[in-house]
Amino acid sequence: DKLLSYGFYLAVIGALMTTLFPEPEFQGICIAKFPIYGYYFTHYHIIINGILLVTLKLFKPSFKVLPFLNIILFGFAIVAFLINLLFNTCFIDTSVNPAANYFFTWEPAGISILEVFYKWIPVRFLYLIPAIAILNAYCSVVTLPFYLYERKYKNPELKEAK
Repeated sequence: DKLLSYGFYLAVIGALMTTLFPEPEFQGICIAKFPIYGYYFTHYHIIINGILLVTLKLFKPSFKVLPFLNIILFGFAIVAFLINLLFNTCFIDTSVNPAANYFFTWEPAGISILEVFYKWIPVRFLYLIPAIAILNAYCSVVTLPFYLYERKYKNPELKEAK
């Protein structure tokens, strides 16, 4: 259930944000090019699969999984930062290896909301701390309707009270 929570909460919002706020390298590129089709197809596929997890009742959103999401996201971010650190400090020749910036832990890369966070906290990796609060708010808002539905229609105590 916890791994499916990653697919429902984090993968969906990540893919949605990637398509709504593409990196500057993707801006101004002709949309008729094959790599762009692959980029958008892959990310919309992730969004659809995440929604299908709930639609097909493979996953039930719950507030109980939110701490796990924070732990897994922090773990992924640490690994991504270490990879970025390795690539950006050990492999200096950017003609062979362009600057690595997985999970945007190295720099904001021209993404507007990340640029704002970097102005607030101008330290690599740490500038993403405000994103955790936004992610938790997003997960709570998404989970709330499921919680209210469960509480109203599936809770046997409420049925007996009527």
